[in-house]
Amino acid sequence: DGRSLVISEGEPNRLMAFDVATGQRTLVASHPKYSIHDGSLSPDKRWIMFKLITSPTAQPVFIAPVRNGSAVPETEWVRITGDYYHQKPFWSPDGALVYYYSTEDNFNCLYARRLQPATKQPQGPAVAVQHFHGALRPAFVVGYGIAPDRLYIPMVSTRSDVWLAEPGGTR
Repeated sequence: DGRSLVISEGEPNRLMAFDVATGQRTLVASHPKYSIHDGSLSPDKRWIMFKLITSPTAQPVFIAPVRNGSAVPETEWVRITGDYYHQKPFWSPDGALVYYYSTEDNFNCLYARRLQPATKQPQGPAVAVQHFHGALRPAFVVGYGIAPDRLYIPMVSTRSDVWLAEPGGTR
């Protein structure tokens, strides 16, 4: 609605809508045992996507409806991914696709999954959008940029020069 932010708080982490003008917090998504991270509202603000941290290597992505700005029970969550390590799920501009980074192939590669518009149920298998098996990898601390016809991914190089020196030289 342009007046709220999605924030994470508590232990285990849950997602809250924070009204900037009033300071009021409204629960958007929570789990009694596992933390929820990487919350992202859909372009139409009717759905929230997040990852559930069930272990260091299993962090499935879910989508849940947002009703009157508040949480729905876990029984209404839609599971989007399997039990791999996932990062930074985000929506396409029209909300028809979700993107996320996954270790499905033992690298952190970018995948996409098409969604049924009304229910957000996955349609077909996930598709690898871009593999990152070389020296260039996504820079997750920076984020990403998305436009109607472009996806911008900040990259870092895993290659570097290593310099060794012997201590105690003369001057």
